[in-house]
Amino acid sequence: MNLLSHSLSPYLQQHRDQPIEWYPWGKEALELARKDDRPILVSIGYSTCHWCHVMSSESFTDKDVADYMNFHFVNIKIDREERPDLDGYFMDVCQKLTGRGGWPLQVFLTPDLKPFFAGNYFPPEPGGRQMSWFQAMRFVVHNFRNNRLAAEKQGQRILDGLEADQGLEITPESGTISQPWLTSSRIDEYEASLMRVADLTYGGFGSSPKFPNALALSFLLERTANVNHPESLRHVMRSVQFMLRGGIYDQAGGGFARYAVDRLWKVPHFEKMLYDQALMIQLLADLIRHKPRRMYKRALRETLNFVERDLVRPDGGWFAALDADSDAHEGAYYTWSFAEASQCVAPGSSWLLEFFDVREAGNWDGMNILWQPHELYAFAEEHHLDIEAAKEQISRFKATVLRARESRIKPHRDEKLITDWNALMVSAYVKAGVALQEKVWIAHAREQMNCILNQVLDESSKKLMHVPQSMAPVLLSDYACTIQALLDLYLADPDQRWLNLAISLMEQVDIYFSDQGQALYMNRSTDQEEELGRRIDVRDEELPNANALLGQCLYLLGIYLDRSGWRDRARKMLSAVSTMIQLDPLAYASWYRLGQMLYGGATEIAVLGPDHIELRQQILQMPLPYLVMASAEYADYDQPLLRDKNSRDGQTVIFVCRGERCLPPVSTIPELMEMLSSMQ
Repeated sequence: MNLLSHSLSPYLQQHRDQPIEWYPWGKEALELARKDDRPILVSIGYSTCHWCHVMSSESFTDKDVADYMNFHFVNIKIDREERPDLDGYFMDVCQKLTGRGGWPLQVFLTPDLKPFFAGNYFPPEPGGRQMSWFQAMRFVVHNFRNNRLAAEKQGQRILDGLEADQGLEITPESGTISQPWLTSSRIDEYEASLMRVADLTYGGFGSSPKFPNALALSFLLERTANVNHPESLRHVMRSVQFMLRGGIYDQAGGGFARYAVDRLWKVPHFEKMLYDQALMIQLLADLIRHKPRRMYKRALRETLNFVERDLVRPDGGWFAALDADSDAHEGAYYTWSFAEASQCVAPGSSWLLEFFDVREAGNWDGMNILWQPHELYAFAEEHHLDIEAAKEQISRFKATVLRARESRIKPHRDEKLITDWNALMVSAYVKAGVALQEKVWIAHAREQMNCILNQVLDESSKKLMHVPQSMAPVLLSDYACTIQALLDLYLADPDQRWLNLAISLMEQVDIYFSDQGQALYMNRSTDQEEELGRRIDVRDEELPNANALLGQCLYLLGIYLDRSGWRDRARKMLSAVSTMIQLDPLAYASWYRLGQMLYGGATEIAVLGPDHIELRQQILQMPLPYLVMASAEYADYDQPLLRDKNSRDGQTVIFVCRGERCLPPVSTIPELMEMLSSMQ
């Protein structure tokens, strides 16, 4: 048993009994490397990572490998989910050294933390151009001992490159706001750049592997709401429909795998992450408000049911992830032999096997992934099936498969609570409740937010913790996602305490994450000693970029509170990245969502009068992506949106502004819809 045995991280616990002298990241390991003048191996992964398991079983349990590692290196294990700040830093190192990234991630450093060699999965034996793990380690040792100066120079070049990447066009908080680049044509250009990399046949972006890219799809959907671009809406619908027919979507149990390895979305990387469920639930909910189709509603309910069934924590909040592997085999929980699938088919429904592409020889590695290569209506017509009866038979087949699957060995579940991921799911529940017009999900969101806050708000400092009871530092993304969740909750459940807490957390962001007057915030609290990995992050990764999300929150809060300074800060944040975000359309969708908000303005609605509650609910059903709303029976001078407004002789009145433009008040939803369409 090594030094990982005391860690709370499920990933680190998976390595605690290995013969390698693993250390957690910290002073003890770093000081030992300097004292012994040994290179450092930083090995990063997460508990539900398939290839992490493979390399661990192939190499890290081997006694000869362990002896070599223990003699030559100080070996450090990092859970990327607990320390996304360090993971992001070392992933950038790996990409600069090798041109690629992924997990598991192996980075070798000099004792003074200069990175000079990196890679991902290394097999136990060499193959093709792939070094074995022993070859990689011997290469590192040789260069550290015999080419030390070259290794040091290589490391310094990487550090210089990372520093150059931080060369943002920072606008000081006290500076002048200048955004001549933020024009309608610039946002049009970004939309066009997304569509250039879009797969117009099977949806999504690129060819393979294919990630859901929910943030880019959300931008296109919001674009549709602002300027009525039908092709953007069609691509969102195309993408969602092909994902829902693919193996990336769990046909039996609902929920989304992390990505598909092929263009058709057929073969998933089987792990299921909480953040993917949250982002896809939000996308489905927003899409339903544009196109309330049964397919989207069914998938939304199935995914919510999966989250409730497999990811809800008994003490509140949600678990982090489900593994790709079970019973030591990738996808074993989700795949079927022909005989197993046939047993789930009711008499007279054998067509289901063809519909879900179940073959005697299997459709993947000798087994069958359930997916729908056929469009249902065309298939039903070809096979002379009654469409409604076919839908019912499909539902019964899915339920039977799900019951049969319950008897299998379940995938490992990472049971830690991660604050930003949980906050994303609060937003998801709120949006789902609104889209489905089912208040139970909003009630769940309210209850879960209270439970989560009880666990992640430190009693002494009142700061948000990234993972309760762990040594993980305070992270900007926890604040960004939590503030956004509170604003989403406030729209659907207008309790003033949600808004007050959002304000309080935003004020903490200014205190703990600001960096000497720069417009953007650091990814980690500035009151912590550790320097490595503290920086300004601007790219979307698995989660929306925290700075971009905070820009959106600042702008919306600035409207709620009538604080022009917060609205201006959002504009300065966007100015700081105006050049960088033009580089990669899929990496900066959150910034363009902010740009779209700032250019077109949020929709500000105040509802006054006896019917304000009913009208508020109807307004929430409308596809308004940047909505700020307050409602009451009478004017409220403590709320800027309700100040200086009056109802008409007991009649409920709706007041609307967008950007710098306000229109005359109206009294009905049809009038409101007509007025909003005229503002596009």
